[in-house]
Parts: sequence; structure tokens; C-alpha cells
Amino acid sequence: MGLTLAVFGENDTSGTLLALRGWSLDDIRANSFSQFKLPPLGYFLETRQAPFTTPVADVDHRLGVYGRVDVRVSDALALNVFYYNNNGDRTTRRADNQWAWSDRFWDVGAVWDVDPDTRVLSQFMTGETQMGRVDPERWVIVDFVSGYLLATRKIGQDAVTGRVDVFETSDNNYDDVGNLSEHGWALTADYRHHLSDHAELLFEVLHVESHRPGLAQLTNLDPDQSQTVLQGALRLSF
Repeated sequence: MGLTLAVFGENDTSGTLLALRGWSLDDIRANSFSQFKLPPLGYFLETRQAPFTTPVADVDHRLGVYGRVDVRVSDALALNVFYYNNNGDRTTRRADNQWAWSDRFWDVGAVWDVDPDTRVLSQFMTGETQMGRVDPERWVIVDFVSGYLLATRKIGQDAVTGRVDVFETSDNNYDDVGNLSEHGWALTADYRHHLSDHAELLFEVLHVESHRPGLAQLTNLDPDQSQTVLQGALRLSF
């Protein structure tokens, strides 16, 4: 059994992208100087929130907490539970209209080694993110849920992996903010081919289906989106 507890700062704006832009399946990482452009915000938020977000920022000078418990149920099965709360003061903002969001969520995960060559992973997360005042109307309050199930199988020195994701946000906002609800799913298949001790080829196909009504309200895009991505990579290690 393992236990992790931590206190952190500089994560006050963490709910901005999820609530205002929606879910995204990618490998982009935020760094200390990152800026991400937001979609059109509507007349209510466009004078209150900057058109971009800086994911690493201290706005309210408060500390957040998180904790994780890892439990080994058997030689083949391990479970973990994670809780996150950034303790954000959702009514505090900087002069550049970067707000402190109040974010908290629970995350439960599992790893199952079916046999020496097969592993199954899963994760489920549920939480809430909030920004702005509550009087006379609530500004942004979004509940979110996501989960995935992944299975990977070694074939000699190669490996094949399949994954299914589901995600959803539920809108509890002030009407003038616009509809921030969303739901969708994704399927991913990967193949990793061993070339040598220092090189391997990777191929992936990703298909995503989502429905976000706010796309039609604010951007005139179809609220139903369907995307398929094919990609490959050569990975070298030394």
C-alpha cells in the first residue's frame, strides 16, 4: 500500500480549458509559459475572461491539495484512488482577466495483469469546476465525468493496444454564458514494432465522436463533430 499527500500552487486556472473549450485527446503539455487560445466566449464572458488562458498561474495566492492511495489487491491487480482540490477562490482575477477557478475531482484507477503478455488499465474521473460570482446568477459551474478502458498485448517484441474513452460535461451556468455541455466517445488502436534496442516504429488510428451545442451558438460550427486521425512515428532512444 502507498500513500501520497501534497500541497501545491500555481494551478488556479486549471478549469478554463475544460469548461470553455471542451475535451481534447492529445499529448500537448502545459509549461510555465504556455498560453492556449480559447474559442469565442459570447457577450457575457468576452469582457470578463481573456481570450486565452495561461494554465500555470497563481491568481488567488492560495494553496491546493491532492492525495493518492495505492493498494495492491493481488499479484495481478492494483487499485488507486486520487483526490484533487485546488482550493481556488473563484471570484478572484488578475488585471489580465485570468481567473482563479475552483476545481475538485475524484479519480479511481486499476491495473490488471491478465498474464505475462497482457495488461488491462482503466480509469474513471468525476468532478466539478467553477468560476465567477454566484449572485445574482451563477457564472460558470460545470460538472465533468470521463473514463477509459485500455488493453495491451505483447506479441514477441511488438505490442498492440486498444482503448475506448467516454467523456461528458454538464452545464449548470448562467444562461448568458452559453451552453457548455458536451458528451462524446473515442476509440484508439496502436501498434508498436520493435526495430532494435534503440529504435521502434509506432502507428496509431484515433476516432472521436462528440456533441457540443455551444459550437453552433458561438462559432456556427456543427455541434456534432466526427474526426479520424492516422499517425506514425519513429522513436529513437540512446
